[in-house]
Amino acid sequence: MANRHPCVSFSLVAGLLLGVAAAAPESTPAASAPVSSATSASPAAATTTPPAFPTGVVSASGITHAFLAHSPVQGKVYKIAPNGDIAGEYTVGLKGEDSWLLPNGRLLASYTGGVREIDTATGATTWEYKAGPGVEIHSCQPLLDGRVLICECGSKRLFEINRDLTIAHEIKLESSQPTHKQFRLARKTAAGTYLVAYGSDA
Repeated sequence: MANRHPCVSFSLVAGLLLGVAAAAPESTPAASAPVSSATSASPAAATTTPPAFPTGVVSASGITHAFLAHSPVQGKVYKIAPNGDIAGEYTVGLKGEDSWLLPNGRLLASYTGGVREIDTATGATTWEYKAGPGVEIHSCQPLLDGRVLICECGSKRLFEINRDLTIAHEIKLESSQPTHKQFRLARKTAAGTYLVAYGSDA
C-alpha cells in the first residue's frame, strides 16, 4: 500500500457549544453543587463527536473517487486514490496551482513560468508553453478542441493556445495590482464565455 503524504490530510470540524455553570460556594461540597438547567439540557454532547465514516470514505453518503492535489511549494501534483493513498506523484514546477488528468492519461499542469503536459507513466514532458520574463501563470484549462486556455499575470492576457504554440484567440485583461496579485483561475464555459478570478483593485 502506498504511503500517505504528510501534506495531504482530511479533517472534520465539529462545532462545540460550551455551557458554563456557576461556581458553587466554597462551603458547599462538590457533590451537592447545583447544576445549571441550561447545561444539563444542552444538546451539545450529541454534536461534539464527528460521525464515523467507513475506511476510505470521506463522504457521509459514501461517495468515493480519486482526485489531484497540487502542491505549489513542492512543485508537485499528487494523485490521491479513493482510500487516501498516493497513487501517483508528478513533478511539474514550483508555484503551480492548476492541474488536470487528461483522457489520454497524461497530466496538464501550470507552474509559475508556464504550462506542462506530462506523461504520467514516465514523467517526461510531452508538451510545454513557457511564459516570458516577468510573467506568472496560475491557471490552465484543456479545451475540447485540443487547445489550452492560459491566463497570464504581468502580460495581463487570457488566451487559447494551439499545440503548435500558435495563439488561436487572445483577450487583454485589466488590473492595477502587482503581477503576483493580478489573476488566478480562469475557465472557458460551455457557452463560450470566460470566467477569470482576479485581485481586487479596491
